[in-house]
Amino acid sequence: MAALSAPRKTDSLSGGAIPAFLDLPVAADAVIFAGGMVQCDATGYATAALVDTDLICFGVALASADATGLDDGDLTVRVQSGAFWLNNSSSGDLITIAERGQACYVVNDQTVAKTDGSASRSVAGRVLDATATQVLVMLLPLG
Repeated sequence: MAALSAPRKTDSLSGGAIPAFLDLPVAADAVIFAGGMVQCDATGYATAALVDTDLICFGVALASADATGLDDGDLTVRVQSGAFWLNNSSSGDLITIAERGQACYVVNDQTVAKTDGSASRSVAGRVLDATATQVLVMLLPLG
């Protein structure tokens, strides 16, 4: 599945725990859509989740943020960590229930995969459950 081009509704698992919210400064020219996974780069600025190494996934954006033409930190985006249903990858990267408890990896801001893509993908979070099309992922800054 392609990266987001508009906001999406991203369902979460609520179990009575207090959700963790962070207001993260957005990277210059970054476009983050509500419902998409958010990563921080080495300088600490938020971007939409994408295939790259050494990025840290912090959770899902609660609102969209468009920093096109702006400088680093001119905007902030509110991010919620927790468990969210995201799109499952396909073929050899399809996540199944056999991966429960294992790390999964960022394909784009709404899709996760079983493998790190030959060391090209950052960790998204831990797999809690999976179907053929969706994965319940615990999104926390795991590094």
